[in-house]
Amino acid sequence: MPGCGRLVSWTVVRRPSGPFAHRDAFAVALVDLDAGPRVTGNLEDWEREPPLGTAVHVIGDIDGIPLFASKSP
Repeated sequence: MPGCGRLVSWTVVRRPSGPFAHRDAFAVALVDLDAGPRVTGNLEDWEREPPLGTAVHVIGDIDGIPLFASKSP
């Protein structure tokens, strides 16, 4: 399934715990994929505060969780 879609929502986890305790703060994204499903993953470059509706695509994974980044214009 292609990993392109639109950012629906996102939030920052500033104090990771459990299996993510080894990580620094990170963003969790909710993405509507162009192929239909809604999925969660991590969001790269969240410090720039991407607006909802931003086009994103999968660029890799962190601990088996998809890593999304904004598509270049």
